[in-house]
Amino acid sequence: KDGLIFHTILDVAGSARSPYASDMKRAGLAAAEIVEILPFPDGEPIPTATLDVAWHLFRGAEGPMLVQCAAGLSRSASIAYASLRRGWHHSHEKALRRVEVPMYAGMYPMARTLASARRWVEGR
Repeated sequence: KDGLIFHTILDVAGSARSPYASDMKRAGLAAAEIVEILPFPDGEPIPTATLDVAWHLFRGAEGPMLVQCAAGLSRSASIAYASLRRGWHHSHEKALRRVEVPMYAGMYPMARTLASARRWVEGR
């Protein structure tokens, strides 16, 4: 649709609890063609079903896709990592460089969350 910033939004924090929910509505992001809300706890492994849905959304997106969590450092970054590995065939190192924030390198994405994304990619 014309005027949409994102075609697809995957919210893994749960927008009702997200501190950015009202900002998303003000920015018109809630008007995306597809909005999927699949929350899981920060610092925990990503549920396989969530990664499967994220991959399906990534493959079907007809425009920019936003994966958002509360801070954008671990949950969303780990899902982006998995998409880069599987969709763009990035190595572990290259995908990690794309999603790490330099000042938090080694801290975020959180180890358990990133490891679950890595296992999901390498198990396919």
